Amino acid sequence: MTTEQDALQATLLPPELEGEATPPSSPPDGGGESQQPPSETPSAVTPEPTPAPAPEPTPTPQIDVEALQRQVMQQDQWIQAYQERQRQEEVKTAAATYKAQLEATYNYSEEQLNAMTGQFEQYENSKVEMQRNYIAALNNERAKIQTAMHFGQKYGVDAQTLLQYDSPWAMEQAGQQVQRIAGLEKKVGDLTKAQVPPQEFNSPEGTGSASNSDFMAGIANNRIPLTEANSARLEKILYPDG
Repeated sequence: MTTEQDALQATLLPPELEGEATPPSSPPDGGGESQQPPSETPSAVTPEPTPAPAPEPTPTPQIDVEALQRQVMQQDQWIQAYQERQRQEEVKTAAATYKAQLEATYNYSEEQLNAMTGQFEQYENSKVEMQRNYIAALNNERAKIQTAMHFGQKYGVDAQTLLQYDSPWAMEQAGQQVQRIAGLEKKVGDLTKAQVPPQEFNSPEGTGSASNSDFMAGIANNRIPLTEANSARLEKILYPDG
């Protein structure tokens, strides 16, 4: 149907109007030249920031224990010297006050006043000296107890046993000796508990019928004398392959 209408229209239209049937297509912008879309300029790549290097660990300062102890001892000496000077000043002040009281109360000569003031100073100094000795003895006793507890814990010894010694060196030697004796006693006790096949040996002490465990226990407890025969038996028990 559409083809017949087109043919009829073509016969009815004059020739000069035939070209208007189809409108001309408009040429593309720019005189017919095709335009490409503008190319995108690649953006500049921002570099990642370089991480800062990790700080080096600060070395731990080494403590000079001996130098620290010397410093503490020096400070103690300074304090003691200062306290001594202060004590002397206090005694002199007290002596001057005492002399002034004597002058105001009694009609003593200058020689008598000086003699009595000197005695007063000696008395005051003796009191301070006694107090100082008491404090020193108390500190020494405290240090002695602490030392005995230290070596007692180190060697497994009762601290009361070590208090009879006067020096740390003697306490340590005694602690080592007690520890050594305890170790020997334990070793002998372990040997007496060892399971050894019973053996019979003739002995003039009548110990041949005793078991090896009883025999070794008797030797350890000094109930059986360590004679030549018993020594031979003990060697056979301890060294059966010898």
